[in-house]
Amino acid sequence: MGAIAQQAQGRQMVEMTPKKNLQMLMRKSWPRIASVVGNNISPDRLYQMCVSAINKTPKLAECSPQSVLSCFMTCSALGLEPSNVDGLGRAYVLPFYNKKSGGMEAT
Repeated sequence: MGAIAQQAQGRQMVEMTPKKNLQMLMRKSWPRIASVVGNNISPDRLYQMCVSAINKTPKLAECSPQSVLSCFMTCSALGLEPSNVDGLGRAYVLPFYNKKSGGMEAT
């Protein structure tokens, strides 16, 4: 048995929850999103607001990751904070069921 197989033999596969998967994809895509952040908000603050939006609205994790990341990219480009966190109504990222695609999407 090879060295990699021996290392993997004792490990268990852990299923990723949709929320963890979305957060992992967001971390991976963050450099592109942060590259379009305006001057009125820091990339770190926007990241924390996006994570808080996912935590505050669990249905976002059920949405297609592309739609959620697209919403965060739009917020970044417009310099808006995803405000389902503080309720100030700057930019709400909301989940909805799309009949055409047959799945959840964020808008």
